[in-house]
Amino acid sequence: MMTCMATAAPTMKLRSPVSSEDPRLVHLGLCFLRVCVGLSLVSIYGLTRLIDGGNHIFEGQDWRFVRIVASIGFPFPVVFAMASALVETVGAVLLATGLLTRLSAGLIAFNMLVAVYFHLRLGEPLEPASLYLVSSLALLLSGGGR
Repeated sequence: MMTCMATAAPTMKLRSPVSSEDPRLVHLGLCFLRVCVGLSLVSIYGLTRLIDGGNHIFEGQDWRFVRIVASIGFPFPVVFAMASALVETVGAVLLATGLLTRLSAGLIAFNMLVAVYFHLRLGEPLEPASLYLVSSLALLLSGGGR
């Protein structure tokens, strides 16, 4: 009588060249997210808001953003509008450079939470504000990478 001995075939573990098990790649991904979020926020919204806010304060020019902040119900709308502009500029630069990452991400997340609320209330698209909100929350929880 013949006995068949089954031999185990060697198992091959397929590995992706980009493995999430490598902590260097996780840090690189977080760093990429941090830099992209910070630079896009400061270039698309931050600088324009900060310049408009300065023109409002120092030259008395009309600033539509103050009316938006007042319509949400914040007291001292000029102060809160300027704080928002500073977060979207200075906070975004700090985020992009990796300085005070979690604090900057937290301030940006709060700013974007207010923006999402405002857009929901008006029935406007949520995309930019919600993407900045989710990205900054991810960076607040995880840090910005090394």
